[in-house]
Amino acid sequence: MPLFVQLPLLLLVFAFGICALGTAVMPAAVFFLWVLEQTQGWGAWSRAWVVGTGAVASYVIFGFALMAVAILITRALPRLKPGEYSFISPQGVQWFFTGVLSFLVSKFFLDFLLLTWVNVFYFRLMGAKIGKGAQINTKNISDFHLITIGEG
Repeated sequence: MPLFVQLPLLLLVFAFGICALGTAVMPAAVFFLWVLEQTQGWGAWSRAWVVGTGAVASYVIFGFALMAVAILITRALPRLKPGEYSFISPQGVQWFFTGVLSFLVSKFFLDFLLLTWVNVFYFRLMGAKIGKGAQINTKNISDFHLITIGEG
């Protein structure tokens, strides 16, 4: 692919990622600012503990918000059918940007959810067909609409 096509796509990916991450971090930032406001005037040790705990809670809020952003965007788009698509086609662009979303969720948060029902629930909401009692031991899935796992 020529550079004059790659560079604008790269900038578009960065802009998309910034918007997705910024949207997801917003509720976490609001919560953290609230914690800071509530602890003004506290002693150093007690404030440090509450602010530190609030920072970790904010990260968890961010992670679930990022998952929600990815799910909402993915589900708002038409479901891709299996097949081959040109990279510069509506389906190719859709595939690429939903891949960016799943990459962001994977890198920022899914490590904490491996081997939990939340991981499986997220994959289902992203389009995977997963039977009851199935356990998924990876975060490295991006083409959710192509995944079918039976029960157990």
